Amino acid sequence: MQRTYVKALKAKVTIPVGFHGHSNLGLSQANALAAAAAGADEIDCGLLGMARSAGNCATELAAATLKKEGYLQEVDLYGLLDFLDKELIPAMEPYGYHVAVNPTDLILGLVGYHSNFLPMFRKVAEEEHISLLRLIADVSAMDRKAPPESLLREIAEKLK
Repeated sequence: MQRTYVKALKAKVTIPVGFHGHSNLGLSQANALAAAAAGADEIDCGLLGMARSAGNCATELAAATLKKEGYLQEVDLYGLLDFLDKELIPAMEPYGYHVAVNPTDLILGLVGYHSNFLPMFRKVAEEEHISLLRLIADVSAMDRKAPPESLLREIAEKLK
């Protein structure tokens, strides 16, 4: 549906066309991708999807999926996720704010890793003082099925 609306607007107006989606049906991300593919100039989002009710399209989800589709290559996804993980999510905890998709789960989904490897990734990232998210992403490019701890340590050395 978003594709149809965006294409129709782009054909009739000369001003930028944007998309603003809510997550009440869990479709804001899919609609944002469809709007971008149809030529939307802007995708309106909120960090952690913060907004009324079920929230808006989450900035971090949009950035990750749009980047994967070839858009937003200049966006520092790991910097954004690090900020959310270390700053915003902890700041929202006293208010009872629930994060639908945390940064670690987002990266696991983005790179296609199963969470059963997470304890080993966490251990190596902590011991080597490196970003867990970068470690997951970089190791996934080498072995997504059964990465040995030695591979994690090799990648960790390169990330230092």
